[in-house]
Amino acid sequence: MSVDLTNRRVTWDGQEVKLSGREFELLELFAHYPERVFTVTELQERLFPEAGSGTRVVRVYVSQLRQKLSGDVIETVPGGYRLGQG
Repeated sequence: MSVDLTNRRVTWDGQEVKLSGREFELLELFAHYPERVFTVTELQERLFPEAGSGTRVVRVYVSQLRQKLSGDVIETVPGGYRLGQG
C-alpha cells in the first residue's frame, strides 16, 4: 500500500483506490502513527465529533477501509485499532 498524503491518493496492489474524504482522514491518522492504538471513542471524537456519542460510525468507516484495501490494513487489537503490521 502506498499513501500519498500530499495528493490524498492511495494505491493498493498497483491500483489507485478511491476513498471518501473521511476514509482518507482515518487512514491518514493511522499512517501518521503506525504503532499507536486508537480507541474507538478517540477516533470518534477526533474524526466524527458531529456523531455525538455514537461510536458506530468509526466501526463503519474501518469496515469500509478494510473492504476497499484489505482486511488486515487496519488491525483490531486490545483497546482499539491500529495500522496493520503485516
